[in-house]
Amino acid sequence: MPNLCALPQAERRALVERAANLATAHFGDGFNCAESVLRGVAEVLGLPADDSLLMAATPFGGGIGRAGAVCGALSGGAIALGLAHGRTTPDPEQKEVAYGHARRLWERFVEQAGSESCRAINPLPFDHPAHKAACVRIVAAGARLAAQELLGL
Repeated sequence: MPNLCALPQAERRALVERAANLATAHFGDGFNCAESVLRGVAEVLGLPADDSLLMAATPFGGGIGRAGAVCGALSGGAIALGLAHGRTTPDPEQKEVAYGHARRLWERFVEQAGSESCRAINPLPFDHPAHKAACVRIVAAGARLAAQELLGL
């Protein structure tokens, strides 16, 4: 990932909004919450998200397979953080870096959404017509918060 943190703050904020807008567009196109956040953030910030990785995000939608557990927007954001700060060797220092970013994302997400639980954030049944509409703002928030973390905002 290029050093986007060196960009002026106004440019970084614009990237954050582009990621949120793209994530909501993907959600509107039929991708789930996790897929949408990961795709939006990765595409705007130039993260290396190939089709295999994007496919791996699919089961996280609906709080992991519609179980209502950890919100897919949060999971998609955490996966995006892993693309930038994850590890491919058992380096304990890099693990701590990634965990720090993920923890900050989780804290900010819970502060904004009120919970990390899909079911608590949106208690409507998944087949309810208003369920998806209620998730749009959460998808935008997940992408926005992940992009902010990646851009040092």
